[in-house]
Amino acid sequence: MWTRGGADDYNLWAKLVGDDRWSYNGLLPSFRKSETHHVILHGKPGQHGFDGPIHTTASARNYPPRDLLRSAFLKGTSLPFNEDPNGANPISVAPYTENWRDGKRQPAGKAYGLDGVKVLTKAWVNRILFDGKTAKGAELSNGQKIFVRREVVVSCGAIRTPQVLMLSGIGPAAELAKHGIKQNVDSPDVGLNFHDHIAMAQFYKIKHPERGLSAGSAEWKDPTYLLGIPADTVITASVPHEVLQPAMETDNGQKVADEDPHLLPSRGHVEMLPLYANTEAPLTDFKIPFDGTVISSGTLLLLPMSRGSVKLASAEPQADPLIDPNYYDTHADHAALRYDMRLSMRAFETEEG
Repeated sequence: MWTRGGADDYNLWAKLVGDDRWSYNGLLPSFRKSETHHVILHGKPGQHGFDGPIHTTASARNYPPRDLLRSAFLKGTSLPFNEDPNGANPISVAPYTENWRDGKRQPAGKAYGLDGVKVLTKAWVNRILFDGKTAKGAELSNGQKIFVRREVVVSCGAIRTPQVLMLSGIGPAAELAKHGIKQNVDSPDVGLNFHDHIAMAQFYKIKHPERGLSAGSAEWKDPTYLLGIPADTVITASVPHEVLQPAMETDNGQKVADEDPHLLPSRGHVEMLPLYANTEAPLTDFKIPFDGTVISSGTLLLLPMSRGSVKLASAEPQADPLIDPNYYDTHADHAALRYDMRLSMRAFETEEG
């Protein structure tokens, strides 16, 4: 999926760090530089680039239920249709935009190329090396030490990054002391605030499975259907104040101001992604057959408020860290997910659905 999110998310980041380069307009040149947008849109000049390495597509495959599905979600959610959800405001029913090209995803390493980059495989990073408080390189699991001329960039994902930092002496003093690691930089938030856009799946039986409307059907024959995930529509919604604010107040134990940035109506709290397949079914006990009789709808929290943690299990670099995702820990997340699932059900309860 190729998605920017809403402008207010970026503008909030800019306000928090006091740097307008993190605002939507501050990052827009980078967004444009990264993409070759799939169509020149009228009414949104300057939003997209047309000569970048990532080639986007939107609703590129002609799945038969698309028009009915969109009509169902437009009626069931009362959201507007938006041809370009990546144009600063995603709150809408919109075409599903992908970074697939010719049936293949475009990871950064392939899209941008690795010319001038030396890639070391089977090279586990034990820790970052320092000169005083300045990072100067990294020590690998084979004992090799690599030193840099300019800077060290740690980009190991939401789980491995805090682990590497703590193994290097960057983190909360008490956590490091448990494992006999000398603290080099006091950074108490390292390993905290873990969160993810967690999702629930809903499954719906198809009224006319003989028409080949879902993956697994013998009539699901068009080879282009396999050139991406079986989806063509994405729905992003904001959870209303009257639903979200009381739940936040229960979590906080105090009044939440109407002006709280989490309550902005332009923020996309939840997402729905209908798929012409019974995806996620193998992870359940429902025993749903993959025979074209069922479609699914993913309901996702885009702005979860529950927070988990990543901690060290030991000072051994290759030991798995202790991960506590703490999903669905807040009443606000419960309220948002219920709202999201009900919106999806309302869409499928329409005549079109």
